[in-house]
Amino acid sequence: VNFVGDDGLGRRTTDRVEAVKKWRSILPDALCILPISAQTGENVGLLRKLIFGRSNIQGSFRDLGRPIAGMFPKGEKTLGDNEILGLVPEGEPMYPKDSLTDRTERFVAGEIIRGVVFEQLRKEVPYACEVIVNGFTESPTLRRVEALIVVERTSQKGLVIGKGGAKVKEIGVEARKRLGEWFRVKVHLDLKVKVEKEWRRNKGVLKQYGYEEG
Repeated sequence: VNFVGDDGLGRRTTDRVEAVKKWRSILPDALCILPISAQTGENVGLLRKLIFGRSNIQGSFRDLGRPIAGMFPKGEKTLGDNEILGLVPEGEPMYPKDSLTDRTERFVAGEIIRGVVFEQLRKEVPYACEVIVNGFTESPTLRRVEALIVVERTSQKGLVIGKGGAKVKEIGVEARKRLGEWFRVKVHLDLKVKVEKEWRRNKGVLKQYGYEEG
């Protein structure tokens, strides 16, 4: 890619044709030389579309401007999706056709519960919450899930539990329903709430919860 304004030899130029010609002499094996400027936001967007867009490759090139001699090596051409599919052999499926995810049922259970927490509490509290599945047992007709809703402050714990335990019960009822719909069996859910002060700022806790590697 050549950004117009430098011909690659340290000389300034605004001639797109000359710029492509110079870069082709420097990089004779380059698959494509695009005379565009990164200073123009529109050009950057068009280039991103070309790289990641997959479909209509020829159209993406046209959007970048008229073709210039030397942009492509002699004899090279771009291929559309249908042409590419005809050249690439079909491989074996990586997962069974009826698989919905490659994550464990334990992980899915935690995400379902956390989704209910976000919906029920709204605003700032959910972003200070984490759901930890401490126990998960399964049988052909039952899933037993022991989960912990972790918050950062005692005041947040009160909001999650609610008056007389009403809110956490509401969360549990909805989470149990969704877990049953996902696993298609009866679900027993034991839900508790715990305060872990400033857990989002604690690297050790973040690592324990799976947010940081190493």
